[in-house]
Amino acid sequence: MTSSPRREKQAAILVLAFCIFLAAIIRLQLLLATPRPLNDGGLFLAMTRDLQAAGYRLPEFTTYNLPDRIPYAYPPLSFALAGALNQLLGADLLQVLRWLPFVLNMLSILPFYLLAKRILGDGRKPLYATIAYSLLKPGYFWYIMGGGLTRSLGLLCSLWALVFFWDALRAGRWFSGRLLASGVLLGLTACSLIEITLLTAGVMWASSSFQSEEWGSAFTVNIPALLGGILLVTVVMLVLHEGLHGLVFWLTTRELPKFEFKGYYASASPGDWYLPRRSFLAATLLPLVAITVAGLALIPFFSLRGQFLLGFLVLLNASGAAGDLLVALRLARLPQATYCRDTGTEVTFFSPAG
Repeated sequence: MTSSPRREKQAAILVLAFCIFLAAIIRLQLLLATPRPLNDGGLFLAMTRDLQAAGYRLPEFTTYNLPDRIPYAYPPLSFALAGALNQLLGADLLQVLRWLPFVLNMLSILPFYLLAKRILGDGRKPLYATIAYSLLKPGYFWYIMGGGLTRSLGLLCSLWALVFFWDALRAGRWFSGRLLASGVLLGLTACSLIEITLLTAGVMWASSSFQSEEWGSAFTVNIPALLGGILLVTVVMLVLHEGLHGLVFWLTTRELPKFEFKGYYASASPGDWYLPRRSFLAATLLPLVAITVAGLALIPFFSLRGQFLLGFLVLLNASGAAGDLLVALRLARLPQATYCRDTGTEVTFFSPAG
């Protein structure tokens, strides 16, 4: 005879599937009413084409609304994804911008349910929350329109980041792959939409503060000291991250690398040198690998607050390395004889013809 918990699980799956079906119908009614991206999207269409024309290197300005020179100051991950789908699948870019936000928004329903289940526990409450998220207008309208391209991808990455972060928190230890996965996903969120990134970081803070009595007492006492610790960790992470980039540049060129800090980003570059593919790949991945391995190895030897700050350092570094991972993935597909030039603000690859 089927057990009651098993029946409840099967019922939850059926309700969730029916909820996703209804959510798709509601969204499709709006999308099918027009042959173009819903509501807006002209700026994002132009920015995607600009990114493609620049070989997926960040342009300084967008061609949208010329002759005005609008800075290309927007996280580019969703534009890169739309451009890649356009080129790899041969799909019309306008239709990619029409349908991609819808697909990303639909994909966000599952991580929302998983997160709700972790916060609210088993039972009907996670289903009620998911039904509200899926079927009510605030959960989809601003995400499926043309301008929702960045919002939908950012929200999807944010929800998965929170799911993995909650699992790491609930496990009671920070030295796990869940934390690394959460950090990478938070970095991808930052590469999609800054506002959702700040919200996600705030939710992570609240989760770590109120998950349990032990965590609450550790992180709600002497808040100024903790905030000072987070600021110190951020500075240390930046120095370590860029320093490790610079170390490989120095070992390769035997010249001091160039370091830049402009308030909103820090960078290290080898100057005018063109580095071999292997050396540049090592420089790109070393901060992520070295800081993650060292940080996770040291966490067991720290107090609870120290574990949090060290875990935060690993998380922050993994977030900052999201761009490095994208560069490494692109470089891994290029020939061995490729040379790379890094100016600190853009990376250019030079591969042999043929």
